[in-house]
Amino acid sequence: MAPSQTAPQNGTEVAQAKSSLDCTNLEALDVAVVVDPGQPVRVTYNGVVIKGIDVPNDNEVGGFSLDQPKKTKEGFDISFEYGSRYYFNKRLTFECRMGGLYLTKVKIESFDRSNPAKWTNKTVSVHPPISLQNFRIKDYTGNP
Repeated sequence: MAPSQTAPQNGTEVAQAKSSLDCTNLEALDVAVVVDPGQPVRVTYNGVVIKGIDVPNDNEVGGFSLDQPKKTKEGFDISFEYGSRYYFNKRLTFECRMGGLYLTKVKIESFDRSNPAKWTNKTVSVHPPISLQNFRIKDYTGNP
C-alpha cells in the first residue's frame, strides 16, 4: 500500500489528509452521491477516495434532503435542506487551497413556513477555512 493511503474502508482506499491536490488542475476531482448508507457523499481525486461525508437521516435532522453535489472551477459545492416549520437551504462551498479542499463559504436561505413571506438569505465566509478532512455536515444543520 502506498504511504499516502490508509487501509481500505468498505472496499475503497481512502487517502490520508496529508495527500496533496493540484489546485491548478481539478479535472481529477470528483464529488458524487453513492449508494452507501454510511458515507453517501464521496470525494475522490485521481480515482482515490479522499473523504467520505456522512449525512444525517430524517430521524437525526427532520426533513433532511441532500442535493446532488456540484463541481466548481475552484472545488465543489454541497447543498442540502432541512426543517419542518422553519425551513433551511444551505450551500457549502469548498475550494482547493494549499493542496487541500477547504470549506470557505456557507450560503443560507431560510423562512418560517407559517410566514413564508419572511425569507432570509445570507452568505457567511468561513474564517479560518475548515479542512475537508475535519468537516462534518451535521455541524451545519443547526439554526444559524
